[in-house]
Amino acid sequence: MVLPEHILVQEALHACQGISGRYVWWQPGKDGGSFALGPGAEVPPAQRQAVSRVAEVGALLRRIEELRRDPPSPLHEALGSAASREVSSLLRLLAILEARAGTRSDALTLRRLEVWLAEPRTRLRVLAGALEAAGARRGGAALDALHALSRHGDPLVRAVLVPLLEAAAAPMFRGIACWVLEGALEPGADFFVAATHAAAGAGERGGAPAPAAAAASGASHPAVRWRTGFCLDPDAQPRLVPGALARSILDAGRTVNFLKHVCGDVGWEEGVAAHAGALCPPWGSCLQLKWLENAVTGVQQAASAHLLQHLHRAHGLERHLLALKHHMLMGRGDFVSALLDLAEPELDKPARQVSQYVLQGHLDAALRASTASSQDTDVADRLTVRLARALEGDSGWDVFSLQYAVDGALAAVLAPSAMASYLRVFRLLWTIKRVERVLGRAWARLNDAAHAMATLRALEKEHGVDVSGAEKVPTMLRAFHSWRSEAAQFASSLQSYIALEVIEPAWAEFGACLGKARDLDEVVGLHEGMLAKLVEGLFLGGTGPGLGGSSLGGQQGASAAPDPHTGLRAALISMAALLEPIHGLAGLVEQAVAAQRGYLARVKESETSGTWTDEVYNSPEIEAEALTELHGAMWQAHAAYERHFRTFLSLLPAQSHLDLRFFLSRFEEGGPSGPGGTALDFG
Repeated sequence: MVLPEHILVQEALHACQGISGRYVWWQPGKDGGSFALGPGAEVPPAQRQAVSRVAEVGALLRRIEELRRDPPSPLHEALGSAASREVSSLLRLLAILEARAGTRSDALTLRRLEVWLAEPRTRLRVLAGALEAAGARRGGAALDALHALSRHGDPLVRAVLVPLLEAAAAPMFRGIACWVLEGALEPGADFFVAATHAAAGAGERGGAPAPAAAAASGASHPAVRWRTGFCLDPDAQPRLVPGALARSILDAGRTVNFLKHVCGDVGWEEGVAAHAGALCPPWGSCLQLKWLENAVTGVQQAASAHLLQHLHRAHGLERHLLALKHHMLMGRGDFVSALLDLAEPELDKPARQVSQYVLQGHLDAALRASTASSQDTDVADRLTVRLARALEGDSGWDVFSLQYAVDGALAAVLAPSAMASYLRVFRLLWTIKRVERVLGRAWARLNDAAHAMATLRALEKEHGVDVSGAEKVPTMLRAFHSWRSEAAQFASSLQSYIALEVIEPAWAEFGACLGKARDLDEVVGLHEGMLAKLVEGLFLGGTGPGLGGSSLGGQQGASAAPDPHTGLRAALISMAALLEPIHGLAGLVEQAVAAQRGYLARVKESETSGTWTDEVYNSPEIEAEALTELHGAMWQAHAAYERHFRTFLSLLPAQSHLDLRFFLSRFEEGGPSGPGGTALDFG
């Protein structure tokens, strides 16, 4: 018997609600299953096809319900909620149709039912496709999939997908608002800003900081937290959010997070709160994000301005930068001179015998004795003595350096890498100061030798007693003076170049730009750029050994790497070697004076007593062998210096990124004459 149409309509309506009836059953299949008439039902083909088309609504509802089950993320939850609203609209329509079908048998036909449900069926198809496209994808990928589907030419498809896309994007906008306004990440959200291990456990999710956990993981350092604590997750970032906007969102929240958890400041809240309404407008659309860009930019500018103000006023950033210039870059000459005078006796000791406690006392005394005494006690307390690990043969000069302690928000700018650059520059400047000290001592010893020689000549003229070998000393003194002057000229030119052509211009440019910086990243970039210029300008960019280890005491290797750093280090080491022969020559002349005076005293005693001994006939002398040995040592030291000096100068033209014209012009004329310039004969 052919089934009446009103029964088919009732069966079709039950199927639309996902319920199997007497004649229309649910039949599972590979694609999820479908509703179809049973084999015992006698239905014309046209009506069978109509029932099948109408019953597809029920299959789609079952599929949608399955896809909504157990959402893996807030985005899928929001998408499921939006889908449920669409399903509710359909169920209301089905209830109305079912009520109409119950009034009389011809009130609703299959054809009319099919027409009523044609658009809802299309909407459900789009809805099911959207849920399948989102699937198990993470936040950004799911939004990208929905956005791609929404770019459709059919207005009906767009009418379904655009609200779904807006609903699915709502958790992302909530995450953006939470991050930008509070500097916190929502737990479990597929947000495109992620906390790295550097910020894990340190309050990045909006809770109170955990100092113990942060310290244990090394995450408590402000520089690490600021630079690498948070990053963009490319897998979770939707293409809806451009890269520049995503970076602005990261920077705005990172700034607020830094103010909360590192600075412990709350003054930023008032400026940021003014943009809270703009971040969560009821009319905001994910398809046009100009409103979001304006709101994030406002928060970022307000938070960055407050952070810079906090660094300058509460932490005294400029004051500490100036202290680094004065002490680590030796910009305060009276302090450096006082420190050298006080610490020299202790630093002349072997490195293993040097007392850090004694040197710290000398440092404090130098601070009090110089214009540094007028600076804040906080600055003076941060400056301490640092002793490197001593190697065999090192003296105190080779292991000594200063260090400046920074903490809190200051450490974001003065990061460990930046302080390491300051230390490298300090060690080079300290080595040059040490060489200058050695050359000054050599000059004093040459003057001692000259005075002793004048005394020797006066005694010879007064008593007519010559000292054998003394006639060779003046020639050696002139040669030694000449060679020491060459080294002193190079040291003086090097210091002038470093101070006037490297440090001061770089620092002046840094200071001029610092006041115009708009955020902390810009301050960090300016500071590190200035340090990079110092490192390059001081030839510290090479791969040779550091000047801070055995700055003067180490042995020069047989073959050094051909870079200016190595050449400069070798030249400084060889310059310091000039002191020993000069000291030896002055000692010989002083011994000769003492010997001549002793001889004259013995002669006078013999004259008084009238007794002549053998000692009276042995007149004093300066041994030619000793003079020859000293001259050879000085010759070798000067030849080594000359060789390394010329090697260093020959490498400078290759440094095309540096302007070395004025520095090199000092050695174009009247420079060192070379080891063959003075020849002495002791035959």
